Amino acid sequence: MKRIMVFASAAVIAVTLLAGCDAKEREALQNKVTTLEQQLAEANNSLNETKTTLAAREEALNQVQAQLDTTEKARAEAAAKVTKLTNELSAAKKELAKRKKAAATTQKKSTTKK
Repeated sequence: MKRIMVFASAAVIAVTLLAGCDAKEREALQNKVTTLEQQLAEANNSLNETKTTLAAREEALNQVQAQLDTTEKARAEAAAKVTKLTNELSAAKKELAKRKKAAATTQKKSTTKK
């Protein structure tokens, strides 16, 4: 943006100086003005291209962020399921151990009664 302002200011100064110069100097200044205008146009084109690239990258970033959010949500759900299944497995193991102990006690009693 500063570059554009510098070129615009230089063009204004060049045009102002045209009033007090002879033909050769006017032509040289006119050439400078033309060159500065071309540079300004190129700078504007470059700026527009940069803005377009930035907009495309922001869109891509938004898509990746949405995918990340979805993936994080799925990971959190999977982690919750794993925790739930781990707790259920632990409870089932405890229950199995109790039943084995009860079966062993029952079997011991039945063999001692014989």
